[in-house]
Amino acid sequence: MANEHTHHTGRLMVVIAEDDSSLGQALFFLLRVEGYEVRLFKSAAALLEGPLEPADCLIVDDRLADVPGLQVLKLLRQHKVSLPAILLVDDVDSPMRAEALAGGFAIVEKPFNGDQLITAVQAATRRSPGA
Repeated sequence: MANEHTHHTGRLMVVIAEDDSSLGQALFFLLRVEGYEVRLFKSAAALLEGPLEPADCLIVDDRLADVPGLQVLKLLRQHKVSLPAILLVDDVDSPMRAEALAGGFAIVEKPFNGDQLITAVQAATRRSPGA
C-alpha cells in the first residue's frame, strides 16, 4: 500500500458504521485479513459521537436504523470531516445515486462480494488526504 497516511501499526484505518451485526463482523474480518485496521460502530449515533481520527476511509450502510447512511455522510461533511466514504446500499434509485455521487461518495450495492468492497476501499484510500 503506497498511502503514507498510515498509523502506529503501519496499516490504513477503515471505519465502518453497520447495525447488522453479522454483516458488520464480516466486513471487519474481511478488511482485517486484507491488512487494514478497522473500527466498527453499530449505529449512526455511535459513529457521530465516536472518534473518527485517524481514519482513512468510512464505510456506512445507508439503512442504519437510527439515521440513513447518506444523511450521516452529509452531517460529517457539514462538520468538516472530509474522509473518503463508501455508502453500502440495497437499492440504488437514481436520485439517491446522483446525490451520493454529487457528494463525492462511492456506492457499493448489496449484495456485493469481498473483491468489490476491497476494490472500493483501495480506490477510496488512494484519494485519502494523506495519500
